[in-house]
Amino acid sequence: MTMEEIRNELKKDFPIVFRKANYVSIAERKTLKLDRGTECHGFYEYYSKYKNHWIYRIVYTKKETFFSFLNYNNDSRGLNAIVTTGDMDDTLFFLNGHFFKRYNERRKLGLTTTFDILSAFLEETTAFDPVVVSDLGNNLNEVFCTGKSGVLLGVENTVTNTIRINTFISNDMLKTNQQELAKQRRDEMLLDTEFFNYFSP
Repeated sequence: MTMEEIRNELKKDFPIVFRKANYVSIAERKTLKLDRGTECHGFYEYYSKYKNHWIYRIVYTKKETFFSFLNYNNDSRGLNAIVTTGDMDDTLFFLNGHFFKRYNERRKLGLTTTFDILSAFLEETTAFDPVVVSDLGNNLNEVFCTGKSGVLLGVENTVTNTIRINTFISNDMLKTNQQELAKQRRDEMLLDTEFFNYFSP
């Protein structure tokens, strides 16, 4: 599929997925009693009528509900996933089976099912905020994304507005310059209310 075809497929599917997630969140919230400053979350799987596999995460606080979504396929070509903000014209993040193998290994998760591995990753990456670290030419940039337990390295294509994440490096494996950049990004995110709850203890 071309990138345009992929985006169109996601645009067609996502409103249905989001509607389902919203229904689930309304039903789940009725069973919750959350104190101020506390939260809980759940992971859910959905297979759409267009034959697309989704995993979504719902985070509940006392007054708000937050969603994150991941589209995936696991077939003869291996595991591939797309992380989206919900705006299909926004940046799409692509990940493959090699990445998830390294992610599982380097976080020492020991997970065996696709659902568990992708759910762990989705929890880790609710605060995707890539930083360009070098210009590779031909409309490509090397990017660095900071997570709780490590960083993700990938390549951004500014023409297609996509980022292909190639590998995961856990915090204990980071080089000195990577540690400094990760700390800088985390400190900056703590000043941003959108990311404060994600990175604060």
